[in-house]
Amino acid sequence: MTNSRKRQRKKSTRIEGEKFPVGVGNIAFFYRTTRSGKIYQYRHWIKSEKKYFRISLHTDDRLEAQSRADQQFLKLSGQIYSGIKVFSVTAHQQVQQSLAHQEDRKKLGLISLNRLKSYKRVMGHYLKFVGEDTPLGSLSMDHFRKYLPFRRSYNPSPTFLTIKSEQSAILGLWKWSMEEGLVASTATPKFSEFKVPAHEGKRKGIDERTYNQIVTVSKNWHRHAKTERDVYDRRILHHAILCQSWYGFRTGEVLSLEWRDVKFRDDDTAVVTLRPEVTKTREGRLNINRADIFRRVLQFSKHTQPTDRVFASFSNDLNLVSESTYFYRRWVELKNDVRRRYPEFDMDTDPYCFRHFWITVRLLAGDSPYDIARLVGNSLRMIESHYDQVRNEQIAQKILSKKVQFNPDGTVTVEVVKNNESRRVSNE
Repeated sequence: MTNSRKRQRKKSTRIEGEKFPVGVGNIAFFYRTTRSGKIYQYRHWIKSEKKYFRISLHTDDRLEAQSRADQQFLKLSGQIYSGIKVFSVTAHQQVQQSLAHQEDRKKLGLISLNRLKSYKRVMGHYLKFVGEDTPLGSLSMDHFRKYLPFRRSYNPSPTFLTIKSEQSAILGLWKWSMEEGLVASTATPKFSEFKVPAHEGKRKGIDERTYNQIVTVSKNWHRHAKTERDVYDRRILHHAILCQSWYGFRTGEVLSLEWRDVKFRDDDTAVVTLRPEVTKTREGRLNINRADIFRRVLQFSKHTQPTDRVFASFSNDLNLVSESTYFYRRWVELKNDVRRRYPEFDMDTDPYCFRHFWITVRLLAGDSPYDIARLVGNSLRMIESHYDQVRNEQIAQKILSKKVQFNPDGTVTVEVVKNNESRRVSNE
């Protein structure tokens, strides 16, 4: 088709004299075209987005078209005045803008690297649920009631507590989107209500027996590996377990450690500092303990520059999210091997148990709950409430250490029994 014929067709699509202004500012009008026949259309220039908004008024009556056009003008004007975008962004665009915002918060020290990592993981589940190319304006808020069954449909392992946390993150995403004008102020996802079982709110701990089973297998685990990568990563996992067990760090904090954070001392100890941006509370802290864990890693590590991560995998993926996922995959492999050797081993054990183990051991050793809370980055109230059973054990041991005898003459004799038994915890 020639250009002249194209211009002729384009020119003939508008019926002369069927264009009527709406509102003020000469930015909106309703009209009829040859394509729509007698049906009136509405058109509105959105200056802030440099686009025309078009919609059918679904009537051939001029007075009714005028009324509907006036209503549409008021609706759009109110939306624009409120700072809400007329042209709906997709879920993918929403997440990308939100992630950029969270990256900025991380740079300012408002959130930790691990919190950012968790947020990215939740956004991945969110996009699977709503669809990356779905316009936000087309989403029904009631659709979010299906999030729980959807989440369990492709991965049944997440707990109710985990899904509850993910829903809170998604609500936060939409609240931020409202503030940015990406969605209407009334757009609030409606999730189905469910009760989180009481046991899910508590971390599973381990005793000395379970701890010894894990480190006994992990210590020699690399000897049974078939590739250089497997040997390396298995040794890294073993030493990461030791670090978490002896320093009481969170799993994400251990994986975020860099060699610049480790300072060796002359007394075979090391001062390990957690930078504020990698901690959950965004407050830096440190601990001092055995240095041989890090010295052994230095002997075989492929990544020993100051800004290299201490427990980086063989490939040293710079994406910490990928590194964390890979770490947990290796952890599952280790648990399977521990179970094969010790059939009674609890497969629900997760890496956090090593931090729990350190706190428990220090409390049983008589250390101050206040000092422990400072070292692990928790509140004193949290330590006292979550580890109250340890305090009960201390009280029971104290009572058992005193032998009480009621004499025939009515007197009472209290004898302090010295307990020379000591607990031995293997960590090699």
